[in-house]
This record gives sequence, structure tokens and C-alpha cells, in this order.
Amino acid sequence: MRRLFIISTWIVIVTYLLLLMIGWSRGTLSIRWIIFMSVITILIIAVLYGLTKLIRYLDRKLYKELKRMMK
Repeated sequence: MRRLFIISTWIVIVTYLLLLMIGWSRGTLSIRWIIFMSVITILIIAVLYGLTKLIRYLDRKLYKELKRMMK
């Protein structure tokens, strides 16, 4: 799960930087837009972190249940 979080975080960061570079090269980048994109990026990373924690929790819970059923 940690690998999934790291890979998806890097994808989000690279996309964020790419959009910043495109906005900067076109000259349409404003402070409001930078703040908006930063907040959205942080929220996406937080959601990905929460999803990986949820998946890990469910995996452990289901494994314990399966182990209990196999006895």
C-alpha cells in the first residue's frame, strides 16, 4: 500500500508542476490560481493517503476474519 501511495503522490505532484509550467509559459498564472491548485493538490494527496489507510485496514480485518473462519 505504501508503494501505491508514493506512486500516486508523485503522479499528482508531477501533474501539478506541469500545470504550473504551462500557466507560467502562457502568462496566465496568478497568485489566486497557484493557491487554488496547491489546495487541490494537498486535498488529493490527503484523500489518497486516507484511501491507502482504509484499504490496509480492510485488508487486515478481512484477513483476520478469513483466518478465524479457517480454524
